[in-house]
Amino acid sequence: LHPRLEHTVTAVEPRFLMVLVPGTQATPMPQVRRLATANGVGAEVVWGETTDQFLFGSGEPQTAAGLETDGHAAFVRREGGKTTGWALLDGSRLSTDGATRVSTSGRRVAADSTRAPSQ
Repeated sequence: LHPRLEHTVTAVEPRFLMVLVPGTQATPMPQVRRLATANGVGAEVVWGETTDQFLFGSGEPQTAAGLETDGHAAFVRREGGKTTGWALLDGSRLSTDGATRVSTSGRRVAADSTRAPSQ
């Protein structure tokens, strides 16, 4: 069997974001919530002490739950409330909880916490 999703939509420009959670029967289900942002879509996935947040947008500035970016995609992992990993795709700016992770003066980059671009 393959999962099948169906939607009935009456909105003019609907946005969908689905989160697939891989695992086994023993894998505890995370808590998933939508992150509200005017210029994109996002979600937060909480796995015990670990929280993953991601935003997808058109490259316009957006802010949600302590995450600020102008990237087409941004990801942040927090463990015990502290940022432990992040990634930015096609953006020039990424901040988490007020700490600047990427700032390239307008030059759009792909970067992550293991290889940050030169400022």
